[in-house]
Amino acid sequence: MATAANGHIPRDRPIDGVDLTPALLGRPARHRTLYHYHHWTLNAVRSGPWKLHLPERENGLWEGDDIGQVEPEEDRGKPLLYNIEKDKGERHNLADRYPDKVPELTRLAERFDEEIQAQKSEALKRAGG
Repeated sequence: MATAANGHIPRDRPIDGVDLTPALLGRPARHRTLYHYHHWTLNAVRSGPWKLHLPERENGLWEGDDIGQVEPEEDRGKPLLYNIEKDKGERHNLADRYPDKVPELTRLAERFDEEIQAQKSEALKRAGG
């Protein structure tokens, strides 16, 4: 919305948002990797149709999660990979069937999380907390 209003976007930090101008004007949006955080903990990364839940993270998909999904005991601590275009309910873990996707998405997650964690103290100061 800032772009549409000719607003200023800070360049000194990662911005968790997208330019909605293409969607508002009926143009195709460009692909963007999305990162899912709970507080300061990165839990999942989505790129295209793939969503990788990182293992044993705060607010992960284990017992008592928000959607009631419980992974079998033997899957605890393993990455959870879903094709969310075909499996919107994230019920079928495809990590074993697409082993190349797990390290690819893990690398994206680690790089982004390093940027976020490096700016954590400054962000907390700006937020007054």
